[in-house]
Amino acid sequence: MTRNRVRRQLRHLLVERVSGFPSGALVVVRARPPIADQGRGTIVAALDRALAGVELGPQRVGGGAPQ
Repeated sequence: MTRNRVRRQLRHLLVERVSGFPSGALVVVRARPPIADQGRGTIVAALDRALAGVELGPQRVGGGAPQ
């Protein structure tokens, strides 16, 4: 299935990039349907652009909601 192929690609790409996130960070990536028709290079570039725009806020102790 195409969706599973994109999911596997994203999972692999995120493993390569996880060192840039704080320990315990939760990362959610939502792939929009048009990405399924794109090549690996386009997927890599789109993921890198998305991750570059992520703001890493203050870490919360205990995983609770921000105050």
